[in-house]
Amino acid sequence: MSDELRILLADRVVDGRGGQPISRGYVAIQGERILEVGPAEAATEERFPPEIPREDFGDCTIMPGLVDGHVHLTFSAGPVPFEDIQKDSDSAQLLRAAANARAALQAGVTTLRDLGSRGHVV
Repeated sequence: MSDELRILLADRVVDGRGGQPISRGYVAIQGERILEVGPAEAATEERFPPEIPREDFGDCTIMPGLVDGHVHLTFSAGPVPFEDIQKDSDSAQLLRAAANARAALQAGVTTLRDLGSRGHVV
């Protein structure tokens, strides 16, 4: 991953400290590290020169990743998930687990704990 500094802007920024969302905020990121978070008007060109890439997400919310501490990645969404994992091959379970992990990530879950799968699939 590049160590390039970049600025993300959005109409709402949740900093994860328990306060109200910042209206029209920014997040300054360098590489994999968040440098600072604040109101967009503080991200001036004096602090962050114009050559620093800025991405404006508009009417969106930037927030820390969500944590789900109880998932079963290999379970199907069908009416009998436990029966499904009993009959499915390890390969089928692995594909389902990958799809379920991707769906969680796309929903904002960046950390999860799997609480049960057959064998060493997960």
